[in-house]
Amino acid sequence: MHNPLSDDDRVGQLPDFQAIEPSHVTPALDDLLSRYHQGVSDWLEAGREPGWAMVEAEVEWADQLSSAWSPVSHLNSVADNEALRKAYNAGLEKLTEHSSWRQQHAGIYSAYRALRDSDAWAELNAQQKRIVELELRDFHLSGVDLPPAQQKTYRELVMRLSKLGTRFSENLLDATRAWTLHLEDDDRLAGLPGAELKLLEGLARAHGKEGWLIDLNAPSFHAVMTYAEDRELRREVYTAYVTRASDQGPHAGKWDNAPVIDEILVLKHRLAGLLGFDNFVEYALASRMAESAETVLAFLQGLAEKARPAAQEQFAQLQSFARENGAQTPLQAWDIAFWSERYRQDQLNLSDEALKPFFPLDRMLEALMHTAGRLFGIRLEADATVVTWHPDVRYYWVVDGNGQRFAGLYMDLFARTDKRGGAWMDVCLSRRRHSGGLQSPVAYLTCNFSPPVDDQPSLLTHHDVQTLFHEFGHCLHHVL
Repeated sequence: MHNPLSDDDRVGQLPDFQAIEPSHVTPALDDLLSRYHQGVSDWLEAGREPGWAMVEAEVEWADQLSSAWSPVSHLNSVADNEALRKAYNAGLEKLTEHSSWRQQHAGIYSAYRALRDSDAWAELNAQQKRIVELELRDFHLSGVDLPPAQQKTYRELVMRLSKLGTRFSENLLDATRAWTLHLEDDDRLAGLPGAELKLLEGLARAHGKEGWLIDLNAPSFHAVMTYAEDRELRREVYTAYVTRASDQGPHAGKWDNAPVIDEILVLKHRLAGLLGFDNFVEYALASRMAESAETVLAFLQGLAEKARPAAQEQFAQLQSFARENGAQTPLQAWDIAFWSERYRQDQLNLSDEALKPFFPLDRMLEALMHTAGRLFGIRLEADATVVTWHPDVRYYWVVDGNGQRFAGLYMDLFARTDKRGGAWMDVCLSRRRHSGGLQSPVAYLTCNFSPPVDDQPSLLTHHDVQTLFHEFGHCLHHVL
């Protein structure tokens, strides 16, 4: 059967998102995992001399697996549905088992260790040596030294933690999606600028309703919290937002993540103890630049000592301003954004809303491309023929100074109900050499900006512009 996730002719190619079905996930992973495991078995049974070729072979198998899983994982974040969620969870379980199998495989570990101890080690360059050293470190951090019974316990803990992490994300998405507030007139929306009112009108239409609709996605939430004069409306929306997936608020207990968090903390502590660490912080720092918990805490404490006095002074000024303008004090959490915006307008003659017309999305993308061209000598070339997962998604080829395409970039920039909140960059394909040539790197850039409504373009806040450039920076790190 044709499977767009594992067909050999798809190696190094862009995912065919319109062809991918949840039913493809398990067969593709089974096929690719079987190839990986068989490849390792054949290599070790052949008894080859230690050498870099073993590392390259593993990269080949792992990248094929990663290239198949990447579009599935990405779709799970940006186009959630029940069938995909089920296929994703089944696939994640297989990959988690595979990771533990690989990290605790005595033969693979011995091959890497033999390479480090062999005469071939001296022929490796600095980057190759570093890769091997990090692999050996990660073998130890994954329990390769443990006796069989404890290795089994490690695998069970990792599997359970993986499932809990997925459940946490699903609970949050479901809770975010579940709450809306439909308003048939705009009396309670006094203070919202025209652009924000249009946004809420568009949300209502998307739900088949007249009037205005508030949901808990970032554009809608920030519009109400920043501009709504109705304090009770702000309180209602804020409460719904901060109590998502908890034992409080309008859906108290329905998607409660507190037990999930408690179990994650307990299991992470057990995992760290199993590997000889006093706590999970020590375990996590074993692969990070900070060498101890004390170093991290001293850094955070130093930041707090410098930042807290200034923050307290600024908050006192804000409270004074709000009180003088008729606000009920002390200010509550649902008052801060509203009165901060009023303060900026009054004291600094600045306004997020006044700045928005200067930051239409398409103009900001031009600025982004101009900056990238000046700094790195590259340009982005739009390609509407590339298949994506949603009509709003844009695809760009990254082109060098000689006009050669050397990378790619998907941009998915607008908030949707089936899309995880926040902003992030992720990997679609990694740059590597393989038997067919050179595989170009491709990145995903995901944000949750306000979409265009009718004749109104997508207008960004200054913070949105920072987010766009920030995430694009991560994409550049990958493609360059």
